[in-house]
Amino acid sequence: MKTGKKALFVCLFLFTWINVNRVLGQSHFAIAPVIGIIHGSVTANNYFDIPAVRDKGYGPLLGVMGHYFVTPKWSISTGMNYHRINYRRTTPNENLYKSNHWNIPVLINYKIIDRALSPYFSAGGVLSSRSVYLDIALARPKFATAFDLTIGAGVIYKPTSRVGWIIQPLWQKEVAPKPNNAILPRYNASKVSLQVQMLVQL
Repeated sequence: MKTGKKALFVCLFLFTWINVNRVLGQSHFAIAPVIGIIHGSVTANNYFDIPAVRDKGYGPLLGVMGHYFVTPKWSISTGMNYHRINYRRTTPNENLYKSNHWNIPVLINYKIIDRALSPYFSAGGVLSSRSVYLDIALARPKFATAFDLTIGAGVIYKPTSRVGWIIQPLWQKEVAPKPNNAILPRYNASKVSLQVQMLVQL
């Protein structure tokens, strides 16, 4: 239910933002469907520094982003995406499980050169509907929201003033909430994704 409310809020925010820009006659706003693939990695050791958990997996990523171009080079983006990772556990026992996440990224983006093709960098945070930690240890409240730091480096290609493409690998690391060290010390969860966005300037 909470996830549905978050999705509705983001959709209403994007809709309002689009219409405000239209009324003001501006063209700083763009909307971008997102598709990609994501890889997740979860590790934790016990107090004897022996591996307690080793999980890795891949899955699809789908979403939509809204971009506001402050200048031709700088932009702010937010939106929502969903990904599901099919994890394979190798330690302590062989096991398979799925981890589903709704995410709200908030990014600051920088385009190095004001040309059709340019290197493109992003940094910011991601609010996730569920911490991966909940799938490996019952040490936090059920359905705890997680916060990840993320950075990305790729390219942006805008052959016209209205349409463009962003191809970008992004890395994100879960930083909150903190894990319970009494259960799994040295816990680390990170993800790497390759995302493709189709920019449509409004």
